[in-house]
Amino acid sequence: MNPDQETLRSRLRWLLAGVTVVVFWRVWQNGFINYDDPLFVVANPHVYTGLTLANLKWAFWTLNGGATSYQPLTWLTHQLDCQLFGLKPGPQHLTNLWLHVANVLLLFKLLTVLTGRTLRAAAVAALFAVHPLHVEAVAWISERKGLLCALFWLLTTSAYVRYVRHGGVRDYLLVVGFYAAALLSKPVAVSLPLTLLLLDFWPLGRFGPLHADNWTTLVDAPGGTSAGPAECGASRPADFGVSWLRARLLLLEKAPLFVMSGLGCWITVMAQAGLGAVKSFAQVPMVVRASNSIVAYLLYLWKTVWPAALSPIYPLRQDWAWWHAAGAGLMLVLISAWAARQARHRPWRTVGWCWYLVTMFPTIGIVQVGSQGMADRYSYLPLVGVFLVVVWEAADLLAYRPQGRVVLSACLAGAVVACAICAVSTVGYWRDSLSLFRHAVSVTQRNYIAHRQLGMAWEAAGSLREAEAEYAESASIAPGEPLTQVCLGDAFLRDGNYPAALQHDLEAVRLKPTDAQAHRELAKLFMVVGDSRFRNPHRALAEARRACECSRFRKRASLALLAEAYARNDRLKQAVDTARRVMALSVGPRERQAASKLQAGIRLLTRTHRRGASPHS
Repeated sequence: MNPDQETLRSRLRWLLAGVTVVVFWRVWQNGFINYDDPLFVVANPHVYTGLTLANLKWAFWTLNGGATSYQPLTWLTHQLDCQLFGLKPGPQHLTNLWLHVANVLLLFKLLTVLTGRTLRAAAVAALFAVHPLHVEAVAWISERKGLLCALFWLLTTSAYVRYVRHGGVRDYLLVVGFYAAALLSKPVAVSLPLTLLLLDFWPLGRFGPLHADNWTTLVDAPGGTSAGPAECGASRPADFGVSWLRARLLLLEKAPLFVMSGLGCWITVMAQAGLGAVKSFAQVPMVVRASNSIVAYLLYLWKTVWPAALSPIYPLRQDWAWWHAAGAGLMLVLISAWAARQARHRPWRTVGWCWYLVTMFPTIGIVQVGSQGMADRYSYLPLVGVFLVVVWEAADLLAYRPQGRVVLSACLAGAVVACAICAVSTVGYWRDSLSLFRHAVSVTQRNYIAHRQLGMAWEAAGSLREAEAEYAESASIAPGEPLTQVCLGDAFLRDGNYPAALQHDLEAVRLKPTDAQAHRELAKLFMVVGDSRFRNPHRALAEARRACECSRFRKRASLALLAEAYARNDRLKQAVDTARRVMALSVGPRERQAASKLQAGIRLLTRTHRRGASPHS
């Protein structure tokens, strides 16, 4: 390789890493967020107790961990952070940052090897590094899975390039191994085999006739890279024809990867269905899903160009007018036709646009999981295709114009600086839950999830009046959300407003009779309040038992409440047995200490009962 080229690439690597760290460095000062972070780390004893044999087994044997899809490798990274640094947000944030830096450098190297265009590869990597839409993926601890999946995605693609260049079973097994790791980090990697086919078309040029060795032309040029017209983005025609025999062989070559992808899809659906997160067509009709998906494709592009009013949550909209969906669909068709027409002469248009469509599809909402309509984190890898088109298109436009390189460099540098400034500002909103969700409710409309999370933040800060107001606003926007009713019931219970607490808890149970948390809240109300009008040990026992049934007797919180309810109803043998089950499910010292305290209390009641005294005296 040319020493000057290697020096340039080395300097660009350091520059990319430095800029990324500077933009995101403040994340280490941020705390945990009350949105998913408790389920993933803070309140998950299988995570915050560190990297133990029991936790290792849990990571691989639990289908969803009670929080997400099957992601054992992601669980292991969280456990390792807690093992090394304890339950602290700073190290968790820094791990996210280092993963993002690694992804930026891997993307730069991959594009450089594939195209031989160092400066263009650096421009794509720089936009990927600092774009504000990527702040959520880096600044949110719970999105570790997306960063880790992207890391193995890029490693899989790099291994695939090596396999195409050298061939051999060993290199192919490396592709399979990295792809398995990507799927075990986050199942969104199911679309990866299709992106390899896109790279086969351009820049690898493997779709041509069987007698043509396009890859040799690409790789074996002086310096290990090609300066051919197709790769460089020149406007001269290049033969990127398609041999259908070669296409079938390329599909057959990736058959193991497609099998793994199908298995990943099946496991994901099973995991999300186990959480009750997959929406039925009765809940979200197909026409709503299709409309939202079509519009979302364009909204992501708009936010890429104008990254303002970014929010961690965009609730699913079910009121898109038909002309919104029709207009967005027409726009997508026109862009796709524009990209397809240039497949032979400007193949980066086709590949970049198809990359965006394909990689976004698993999260676009056809299979509706959760209540979000879109999310910034979903754009992390799909925007690589968009940035590729933008950079190559700009370079092609200015390639043969006077001072074209200077103009191009200035425009790209300006875009990177603008993105970096906006990203630094966005990182600041993620410092805590109050700041984040205050911002979310200010930049979005009728965002019932953001109002509810803001209420939780106020409640955690001890401001019950503000919490009740936010919960009420959330309930007025989406009255059919049981979790909001549970939050209102809990806030009113803590505030001593028992009639209001009872009303909202009953409403939560009515909305979702299988909600264990709603039944627990009712049980607590009937069991712990001092007002005799509401205290009802028998009904508390019934609600606690129902909470355990809804959670299949696997949740410590429900079982602990059931043990206490048994004790308050003088059913001490059942209380003792249930308390033992609570201890058996306790993982960390905090949980075992609470279980021991519960058992001690029940033993005291048992001794008092045997002496003939009232258990509640």
